[in-house]
Amino acid sequence: MNLGQIAYPVIDPPMCHGIRHRLEVYSTQTSPLIAFYADEGVLVGIDATGPVEEVTQRALSALQPYVN
Repeated sequence: MNLGQIAYPVIDPPMCHGIRHRLEVYSTQTSPLIAFYADEGVLVGIDATGPVEEVTQRALSALQPYVN
């Protein structure tokens, strides 16, 4: 490999199709829910970076005001 060239992994075409399909589903079915719930005033956002335990705690804390 010459300097300046980048090696990219080869992705199997069926896998490309699956990834493309999932992105289309997200765009048409999942993403619109963000605006819907924001308009309803019930969208709660959290920082989802970090260890699972920390993200879980942030999610539970953010939802606590909405629980009985």
